[in-house]
Amino acid sequence: MNKIFKVIWNPATGNYTVTSETAKSRGKKSGRSKLLISALVAGGMLSSFGALANAGNDNGQGVDYGSGSAGDGWVAIGKGAKANTFMNTSGSSTAVGYDAIAEGQYSSAIGSKTHAIGGASMAFGVSAISEGDRSIALGASSYSLGQYSMALGRYSKALGKLSIAMGDSSKAEGANAIALGNATKATEIMSIALGDTANASKAYSMALGASSVASEENAIALGRSSVASGTDSLAFGRQSLASAANAIAIGAETEAAENATAIGNNAKAKGTNSMAMGFGSLADKVNTIALGNWQPGSGR
Repeated sequence: MNKIFKVIWNPATGNYTVTSETAKSRGKKSGRSKLLISALVAGGMLSSFGALANAGNDNGQGVDYGSGSAGDGWVAIGKGAKANTFMNTSGSSTAVGYDAIAEGQYSSAIGSKTHAIGGASMAFGVSAISEGDRSIALGASSYSLGQYSMALGRYSKALGKLSIAMGDSSKAEGANAIALGNATKATEIMSIALGDTANASKAYSMALGASSVASEENAIALGRSSVASGTDSLAFGRQSLASAANAIAIGAETEAAENATAIGNNAKAKGTNSMAMGFGSLADKVNTIALGNWQPGSGR
């Protein structure tokens, strides 16, 4: 009689069973084995999370810029990022990006080397700077200096209060000035430049159209390459020229001198106080009038 036996796990009944020594057990995994497997899985997951955490640096710092405050509502994310601290949590600043600095109260600096200086100002983009209170600088190397100003575009500059510069290398210097388009310039108070390389350089002047120029107070140049270079002058049309005070040139390639009026494509009123009306008309003497095609004016 076989007296050799052993105890094995029976998966069918879910119990241990006494059986012959030659019987094979399908076995029950020990608690120790399960624990080992769980530990290995958990370790792998933790190691993955650690790798992800190391992929981004969250080591910015709160800085007191002389306000004597020690609030804890600030946010600084990125190597070298600095956010000003304020006693009032809601007033704390936010800096996100390498060497980003949020200095003003409520300010936000987002992007590498951005700097938000003005209160409630916002700087977005590499090396963008918002210096004016509540100003916005959006774009690489953009700069908003004026209070409530907006600079949108690479190298754009909004320097005057309430000024707007939009477009690559656009520049709005005067208060309430508007420069829209690549390389546009609105230099003085309430000047407006619209269109690539448009230039409104005097107070209340308007240059509307690519390469248009309004270079005196209250001058208006409307049309591609139009030029209004006299005070209160108006150049309206492609390559039109109002070259002196109170000149009016309306039509493509028209030209008007001081107090003169030229209306119609290629019309020229070159004499002071002259008038040329009609395609190609010419009034080239003082106080003359030319009406119709190619008829020169006469008289003094």
